Amino acid sequence: MFTTDSQEASSRSAGYARLIRLLGNPAIPHCHESVVALSGVHRVDALNGVVRETYPASYWPGELLGDHLEFALKYDGVNLAILASIFAVANASEIAAYIQSKPTGKYARRIWYLYELITGERLPVDDLKRCNYVDLLEPDAYITASPAKRSPRHGINDNLLGDRQFCPITIPHARGGEPQCVGPAPGGNLPIPHARGGEPPPIRSIWMTGTIPHARGGEPR
Repeated sequence: MFTTDSQEASSRSAGYARLIRLLGNPAIPHCHESVVALSGVHRVDALNGVVRETYPASYWPGELLGDHLEFALKYDGVNLAILASIFAVANASEIAAYIQSKPTGKYARRIWYLYELITGERLPVDDLKRCNYVDLLEPDAYITASPAKRSPRHGINDNLLGDRQFCPITIPHARGGEPQCVGPAPGGNLPIPHARGGEPPPIRSIWMTGTIPHARGGEPR
């Protein structure tokens, strides 16, 4: 992160950067930092492999934990290691209340599913009765598994490449272009499966490899 005190005076961190700061819980560095400016227009800067994206004031998501989790998934991308770090210290009842406030929202359902997958804990939220299934990862933004595993409780198609014990997140960059976002791969790079009948797709980054942390106070479930 490279937000300075002077920058913070004219803008506010959002998404992962905001949550890590407010929860006082250091996480692995992320390749994308979001800030919302009090005035000005959208801009993108890059420094030392980190993309700093500044959004206009109208993008401010709100003050709630769920607001910034949704913003993070929408604009910062899916980083399982950072989500695990946040969920380990976040108030579960606050996350549950956020999900219950918009039970059919696709980002709320993704947060719900990821929370239960990562922590191994079941939130006090009723199963969905009827809904259209949504993909956990956007297929046009990530390399995803097919067929996906359906979760009727959440109305989610789990198209992650792994499970809670080991799960890489891989992102193809635009063909012919430079990677826009380069992040760390704590567990080391993984061999990427070839596309059927072709060459391996270009990889923009591997955001998370390794084991998802144990549920609070216990063994992996």
